[in-house]
Amino acid sequence: MPGFQRRIAALIGLGLALAAGLRAGASMAVSPQAGSAGGAWLGLGEALRLAEQASPGLEAASARQDQARAAAGVAAAFYYPRVVAAAGTGTGLAGSPGLAPPGVAGVLGSPYRSGPTVGADVAAYWDLLDVGEMLGHSAARADRVSAADQAALTRVQVDQQALLEYFDAVRQQGRADVMALAVTRVAQVYAVVRRDEAIGRYTEVQLLLLRESLQQASLAAALARERAGLARQDLAITLGRDGRALDLPPAQACTVASLDALSPGAANPLLRVARSLLKAAQARQDAALARALPRVYGNASLGTVENTLLVPTKDYSASLGVELPLFQGFQVAQGYRQAGAAVRERMALVEDAQRQVDRANDGFDEAVAEARLRLDSLRSRQAAAQRNFVLSKERYFHLLGQFTDMLQALQNVDNIDTQLDDAQVDLCSSLGAQRLFNGAILAPP
Repeated sequence: MPGFQRRIAALIGLGLALAAGLRAGASMAVSPQAGSAGGAWLGLGEALRLAEQASPGLEAASARQDQARAAAGVAAAFYYPRVVAAAGTGTGLAGSPGLAPPGVAGVLGSPYRSGPTVGADVAAYWDLLDVGEMLGHSAARADRVSAADQAALTRVQVDQQALLEYFDAVRQQGRADVMALAVTRVAQVYAVVRRDEAIGRYTEVQLLLLRESLQQASLAAALARERAGLARQDLAITLGRDGRALDLPPAQACTVASLDALSPGAANPLLRVARSLLKAAQARQDAALARALPRVYGNASLGTVENTLLVPTKDYSASLGVELPLFQGFQVAQGYRQAGAAVRERMALVEDAQRQVDRANDGFDEAVAEARLRLDSLRSRQAAAQRNFVLSKERYFHLLGQFTDMLQALQNVDNIDTQLDDAQVDLCSSLGAQRLFNGAILAPP
């Protein structure tokens, strides 16, 4: 049913669009059974694993996680001292600059010398207390958590896309099977009529009508096979496999019980991403304010310098200091204001994500309920339609019924079989998509 399929695709598309908005600011598996070629059918669980292995999007998400981990490590570097080794030579009057390179203090930094001299030292610098750096590290860790949540969301999106393509391929294959069965049924009737037409039991007109019906059924079957092949090829591209090697199950083999291949997740991945981005924004706001707080630092060095003409040299130095920012051109105030606006944005996005998730789950519930109602109705009609076809065929063979009655009964059987397969696939795809939407993960094989 195209409308039903569009609804499921729209629900999944809603999640993809919401995820894109969040980033802008920063199985159902069929149990293995014998397939048509004697092998195992490709279950959804295995299809999703293949899709994850072949997904460049997941590879990119993994790289972003590595970047976030490395960024957190860089932010944690302030906890450790910085050690520098330096050596130099120079000449000058007393009070001239020391031998140390720019930004390096310690023994070589002393200006109390005159005349040619050489020296070398090892200096260590340590931020003993820097609240801004500490909170910056907290923000980097929050970004690392957010990157992990976004990678999980990417995995869900890959699984949802593979799920849609998997069930579309199953659906199209089911329709092709129904059309092939219709051709077989019409061909059987045509063979009987053609055999008995020679003895005058049926007219040539009846034979021509059956021949036309057989041609129409054959054309419909060929078109169904073509659509099934295209759907299978789309799935093969996603899985990184040869479409001809995919052995899909029949639609009626897709049961709700096989959804056990999807283990329930902790929370909706969209909400997890929105909340982790909010925490990261709050950490950055705290770090922006902490830039106005004092910083305590210490320096120490050990080395040697030639005796000068003024004073004896020392082979060590040490210092302890406090730095208090007094005015930085309103940089701290504006940075804090900017970070606060980002926090308000993230809070609004969390609320919006919750509303979108609630609406999507309502849509999934409605789709599942509709599919169940259709299944119940079609199953009760299927047996009656088959009995009607058998009866109308027998009446036609005994010259008691019309050809049009038999043809209509056959079309009714085919339509119900197709709708039954569609309803079964719709039920499974809706339940599977909803579980993935709410954070389900693949159970271990």
